[in-house]
Amino acid sequence: SEKTSVEGFINAASWRANSETGRLLLARNRTDYYDGVGGVKLFARQRPINAVSSLYCDTSYDFSADTEIESDGYQVYGDRGLIVLTTTVFAIGPRVIRLIDNEGYATVPYDLEDAVTQLVLHIYKKYREKRVGVASISTEGRTVRYSDALPDDVAAVFKRYWRASVV
Repeated sequence: SEKTSVEGFINAASWRANSETGRLLLARNRTDYYDGVGGVKLFARQRPINAVSSLYCDTSYDFSADTEIESDGYQVYGDRGLIVLTTTVFAIGPRVIRLIDNEGYATVPYDLEDAVTQLVLHIYKKYREKRVGVASISTEGRTVRYSDALPDDVAAVFKRYWRASVV
């Protein structure tokens, strides 16, 4: 049905937005583990950070109550996805930090919402023109090539929300 197709286009556009930005854009509860390098800063894999439920640092990997860092022991810079310890430093070791929080946009910014809507329309147009999966069409000695590239204005918005990987 057309309704099912449109829902599929919306899901595809949302997935593409996540993929192009390297982020999970909608708010969700997450549990992530990070390597400790002995510093005081932790950049979450997603941003913004809306709320921290708990933060642990434990070299024995038990993550019991006595390894939880109290909320007054760190400062959260939500928009930047940054947590800075104020009373201690993170231990050194692989996956010794456990962060349980809510990350992503509770309210999607208007420009991002508009870009995803434009992408849905772009996908829908390809579907209506029966161009899904078609790279080119040749008729009467002429060839028309189609691109799977994002529309320029959509790509520009996604680029603004892109999250660089750890280097």
